Amino acid sequence: MFHIYWKPSSFYLEDLAYFSPLFRGMDNSVEMSGDLRGRINSFKGDNLVLKYGQNSHFSGSFDLIGLPDFQETYMYFNI
Repeated sequence: MFHIYWKPSSFYLEDLAYFSPLFRGMDNSVEMSGDLRGRINSFKGDNLVLKYGQNSHFSGSFDLIGLPDFQETYMYFNI
């Protein structure tokens, strides 16, 4: 079980290129904050804020139940 309180912070998508080449050359930044907790099969996020560029913004909460089997996972979002 994990509980992560992610303080407001930012990162560049280019940093994710270490994990996936899809992000190579992307110099845009993402701002993120929120409270993440649970286990992989019951994953929850509260007070999540994601900002990308000038006009993209997500604020809300979610519950994911059933991972890692994506086809059988229930997703609940409050946005």
